[in-house]
Amino acid sequence: MRKIRLPRLWRYALVAAASAMIASATVVSAGGAPHLFSLADFAVPTQTAHVDAAGRVSVTDDRTHSQLANLSLNDGAGAMQAVANVQMFDGDLAKSATLFTVPAGKRLVIEFVTAQGTVPSGEFPEFKLVATVGGISAEHSLLTSPMSQSGSLVRFEASEVVRIYADPGTTVTFLVRRPNGAAGAANLGMTISGHLVSA
Repeated sequence: MRKIRLPRLWRYALVAAASAMIASATVVSAGGAPHLFSLADFAVPTQTAHVDAAGRVSVTDDRTHSQLANLSLNDGAGAMQAVANVQMFDGDLAKSATLFTVPAGKRLVIEFVTAQGTVPSGEFPEFKLVATVGGISAEHSLLTSPMSQSGSLVRFEASEVVRIYADPGTTVTFLVRRPNGAAGAANLGMTISGHLVSA
């Protein structure tokens, strides 16, 4: 029988495919019944997937102990979104508005933030989200870019995937500043999307 010698690249590809077919992960559940699902799509023998009681999954590289992925099995459970708008008048350097008040017994996990608005030409808005964890209130700044101009007004937008927490009973606030000028009116808004988990 004639032996066929595969090129080295093909041999590596076949070995990789075979390894992927038998890949498995260790699932550690932090309380409650074991989760009946497969992690083979994103885990290999050198990775461990940990599942906590809230249904959050983190995948860790066993060799480097670095976190490779973080996701939720809740599929929209406790989903929320909120919108806030502010109108700034001539002379206003800063303005804020309440986005969301976290219910008692719940913790808010913010996953996506968008902000947009128009300011007079020559001004630059600073979009900030203010949240409180462990009694510490912090401002989270968004990377903002000018998008278009109509007459004397310039439209700015910002959008980011985030992981920001807010404790039970605290208020999440939209804050906007225009430190390089406050002449004329400005209209700005922010939207957040995320989910609530048990505190």
